[in-house]
Amino acid sequence: MKRNAKRSIYVRIFSVFLATYMVLMIGFSAILIFMEKKTVEKELILYSNNINSNVEDILRDNIDSENNITDLSKVKKGFLKISNVFNEIEAEIAVFTDKYELILNTNNYWTVQYTIIEGNSHKTSYGSLNPEDWFSEEEIKELKNYLCADTKAEKVKVGDLHRYALDIDGLWMDNEMVIPEKIYVTPIYAESLDENGNILSAGGERRNDLVYRSGYENTKDLPYFEYGSITPAYNDNLYNENQEVLRQMVTDESNLINYLQQVLKKLPTSINPVERVSMLTYRYYLVVPYQNTYRILEDRSLYSGFYTAAGIDIDIWERISSTLIYVWTACLIIFFIAAYILSKQTYKTYLKQEELERQRTEMTDALAHDLKTPLSIISGYAQNLQEDVHTEKREHYAGHITANVNRMDKIIRKMLEMSRLESDSL
Repeated sequence: MKRNAKRSIYVRIFSVFLATYMVLMIGFSAILIFMEKKTVEKELILYSNNINSNVEDILRDNIDSENNITDLSKVKKGFLKISNVFNEIEAEIAVFTDKYELILNTNNYWTVQYTIIEGNSHKTSYGSLNPEDWFSEEEIKELKNYLCADTKAEKVKVGDLHRYALDIDGLWMDNEMVIPEKIYVTPIYAESLDENGNILSAGGERRNDLVYRSGYENTKDLPYFEYGSITPAYNDNLYNENQEVLRQMVTDESNLINYLQQVLKKLPTSINPVERVSMLTYRYYLVVPYQNTYRILEDRSLYSGFYTAAGIDIDIWERISSTLIYVWTACLIIFFIAAYILSKQTYKTYLKQEELERQRTEMTDALAHDLKTPLSIISGYAQNLQEDVHTEKREHYAGHITANVNRMDKIIRKMLEMSRLESDSL
């Protein structure tokens, strides 16, 4: 019986604590998700301003007074130069004219950094390489593996593979498009580390067995440059499936038109997701007008010289998972300890109460037995008085009756005192 009572006490207390824990933690998680979404909105506002500033800088020197682009190739090269900013946050960007014509966007082309040598000066410029124009499917697959190779280890040692360098030995520029002559793959190994295990320097030797040739012959008298490289920092997210979906979203002019119509109906005070990709991953779409300014025309439509559309997926879970796991785990441990202490103390109180009840029962039985004796004596003497038996002993009978009444009074007082002590202890 005691075992069942103990189990019942522990189960009830732990159930109450668990229910309270779940309610509090679910409420905390909901509040944290709401606050994180608000934080994301603020970050996207800052990000949109950054987009506007970068695109404005690129377009400013390459458009005429009527907002016509004078050198599209130069604009695209400038756009490539800042593409690592978009890659860092896995965003897709598209730029449209005032007539909603797509002029440039992030794509699957590889960003190439090459060097222009003019006398003693060296200038860095950027171009796009479409590998499908120059290499077979098998070669492209191999180059992708080198470009996107995951060589990061938890603990890096000197001599570990750091990354692969894809160097272009000779290239031609056809406007903003790069035509490679040869691509060499060079494994880069860690050579020195700092005290925290971060790589200070790395190097490697070019392998002549890892060479990819385009076979291009310069029949169009294109400008030739001796050296270039395909930089991983600019090409990290080229083959992400989500990026393809985002890319289709930002390049679709109907999404731009719908967005502008919504802005015209009601100027948004916050940035809201267009859809939920998964449980805690939200997809955002925003449009930034050129110079961050709209004009309302006579036909009540919005106008800007250019529009920059941006799409990005935000994984709220990735941002708050560490906090949630820590809080849920810490609170679970605290609630478990509290429930265990309370259950243990409650069971001790139960055992003490059971012991007091046992003692009270035993004492009550003993006192009841003690009351029975004086009651029998009183009953006998009272009967003799009623029947006038031995009338000469009336005083004797009365004295014994009084003595036993006093005896009963003491017993009853003892019982009352025990009841008081039990009440005080509980």
